[in-house]
Amino acid sequence: MPPTTPTAAEPRGIHPDTALVLTGEPACRQAFITKAWTTGIWGLTVKSPQWMETFRYNTEDELGLPVKQTLDLDLPMVISVGTAWSGWEGLVIATDIRYYDYENTAGFEGSGFRPDVSVAGVGWDSIISVATGVQYEINPDLLLRGGYTFNENPIPDSQTFFNIGAPLFYQHELHVGMSYRLTKRLWLNFAYTYYFENEISGPVMTPAGAIPGSSVTSRETVHIADIGFTVRY
Repeated sequence: MPPTTPTAAEPRGIHPDTALVLTGEPACRQAFITKAWTTGIWGLTVKSPQWMETFRYNTEDELGLPVKQTLDLDLPMVISVGTAWSGWEGLVIATDIRYYDYENTAGFEGSGFRPDVSVAGVGWDSIISVATGVQYEINPDLLLRGGYTFNENPIPDSQTFFNIGAPLFYQHELHVGMSYRLTKRLWLNFAYTYYFENEISGPVMTPAGAIPGSSVTSRETVHIADIGFTVRY
């Protein structure tokens, strides 16, 4: 949700904007509602959960007999508030705070095993994420950027076993980037992001409970580099 600054032609009151979005292929329809308000250099966006149709799978049981499985999985409601400041020439500072409501979202809210031994959910907590960034214009042809993001970890240690394949427990991110004008219409963009090492650890779980003395650990460090071009017509 990039904060917006009114221009001379824009009134400085509150500007609401609402949209209903329908996306997806016939096999998986998605829908969500988003509403945004902007006033001055502040912005607020409320995005409803993304509701998806039930996923259906044709598989086999332990005896090789055909079984139809289903999965209810949505994406969480996101509430965002952001602001930006550009009081010095060439300098822009922006901050964004977001709330992700995982613990009330299908597929994320449950935990443990059901009576039929299927997994009830991955047991995520709702979290807050705070990001801040700076952009400085060295000259009309060169822009430098830097930023930092903090995320609460949505995965409790007790749920590590059910989240072996989930990489979203990183908490600290460092970002740097730049844009350089090659020609009047062509810009070169570069960005690098580093996720500091983090880990979660918990017991191996079975329908009968945790296995005493067992442990499973997920650990990650992430490096991301992006290079792109922007053409302005």
